[in-house]
Amino acid sequence: MTRDFEKVLVSPDTTLREVLEVVDRSGLGVALVVNQQRQLLGLATDGDLRRAILNSNGLETPVSQIMNVEPLTAPAGTSTEAVFEMMDYVIRHVPVVDSTKKVCDLVCYAELSKKIPFAVPHIGEQEENEVAETVRSTWLTMGPRVKAFEEQVASYVGAKHAIAVSSGTAALDVALKVLGISPGEEIIVPAFTYIATANAVLYQHAVPVFAEIDPRTFNIDPDDVARKITAKTRCIVSIDYGGQSADYDALRNIADEHGIYLVQDGAHSIGAEYKGRRLCNFGAINTISFHAAKVVTSVEGGMVITDDDNFARLARIIRNQGEDPVQKYYHVLLGHNYRMTDLHAAVGLKQFARLPNLLQKRKEIAASYTEQLKQLEGDVTVPYVEPWNKHAWFFYGILIENRDEVVRYLKSKGIDTRIAWPLPVNKQPLYMATHGNMRYPAAEEVSRRILNLPLYPEMKEEERAYVLIHLKDAIAKTASVKA
Repeated sequence: MTRDFEKVLVSPDTTLREVLEVVDRSGLGVALVVNQQRQLLGLATDGDLRRAILNSNGLETPVSQIMNVEPLTAPAGTSTEAVFEMMDYVIRHVPVVDSTKKVCDLVCYAELSKKIPFAVPHIGEQEENEVAETVRSTWLTMGPRVKAFEEQVASYVGAKHAIAVSSGTAALDVALKVLGISPGEEIIVPAFTYIATANAVLYQHAVPVFAEIDPRTFNIDPDDVARKITAKTRCIVSIDYGGQSADYDALRNIADEHGIYLVQDGAHSIGAEYKGRRLCNFGAINTISFHAAKVVTSVEGGMVITDDDNFARLARIIRNQGEDPVQKYYHVLLGHNYRMTDLHAAVGLKQFARLPNLLQKRKEIAASYTEQLKQLEGDVTVPYVEPWNKHAWFFYGILIENRDEVVRYLKSKGIDTRIAWPLPVNKQPLYMATHGNMRYPAAEEVSRRILNLPLYPEMKEEERAYVLIHLKDAIAKTASVKA
């Protein structure tokens, strides 16, 4: 609440000149007009005063003639958070009054300053205890906790095998190596994805072929995938943008028709569903990321998921320097050190146990954003969710104009956002020489307008309200500047 709110109390006969001085000295941008019993009669903001003067009201005009006689108020005892939620980009000051309309306090938008991160991993005492127990066990590298984590994930997604690795990118590399992708073969990937999806293709010295996206879900467009198939195509790699499933029925039909593999990059989508079935097991081989910002984290880590026994065997060999799993220091393949440690698995195990709760909290925050952003229809496009999909809400991605200006404004208010992603992959410097002249209108439009709002399980209502107030303000300000 506002300290020394008495300094902005004025009587009805106070002149505009005097009220301007009160507003200027206080720095709060408002004056509360009260009677001798300190009962609220009206409110005058600095904007009200400026408009009054522009409308030919003299500086000696009593404030009672221009004040807002029906300002929004909050009853005494209302929490700051609840008052905060009453505000928007027009209402910036809410007097708190008792049952007799006597002013008790004042909540001012200008005094509410926060730091809102984009994402905060929900790591608590359970994870800390499991890590401590792992340290005490003295088995810190890949061991029993990695095995337990693998079994837990495989069971959850309904897969036969889960092979833990050191990152989501490592999982993609292993997956394509397991499929035996050869140099010069083509792999179709979305034009709009994190660069690791495409880079994994280059690791095989293969050729990434970019496909257009659905402009509503931001996932790969099966129709464009079908158009990109050639005699050299070996597989399709899809992602589930922000935690919403791609169209796997259509993608699998294309893969089956042409005798090629489907790979699901499930970096965003653990916990999501497609037509009642959990994601991360729709491809011949699938990958997951457990980076610190993800829905479930092991701090760093990933997994390769498959029902194929031979694929699983090869994945375990490749992640462990190509070593024969039954003969130590006998290397049968060119592999990597992609092992997950038991320390990372310890975090992942306890995280996974709370997955239903984490998903529910993310769903509630996303629903709150969507409901509140209805009032900005026309200025903001909220996420579209296919009726048969259950979203994991890793990202809450909106589409807006003047995106970069909005980001700068939000940053000035302490709000961290993400632009995932500002360029289609073919426009990244790494790919410009080979793919830069290609056009993907939907991917280009989404990358121009996409903005991902803060979303994390412990995000409070007050923090969401703070984001939304400043987002509304940013849109209004940037629109007026552009106009």
